[in-house]
Amino acid sequence: MHTKTRGVVLISVLMIVLLLSSIAMLLGNKYLLSLKRAQYIEFQSHSLNIFGNVETI
Repeated sequence: MHTKTRGVVLISVLMIVLLLSSIAMLLGNKYLLSLKRAQYIEFQSHSLNIFGNVETI
């Protein structure tokens, strides 16, 4: 009986670790996507400023 409960506890712990790691991956992907979006917006506005300065010269 002791071996059975140890197996159940091990499987439960592994399932919890799997669940937490998948949640962490989802949050990490959303953070990475928002970071890429912010960098793209900054690059786009910087490019437009440079292009506007070249036109005035």
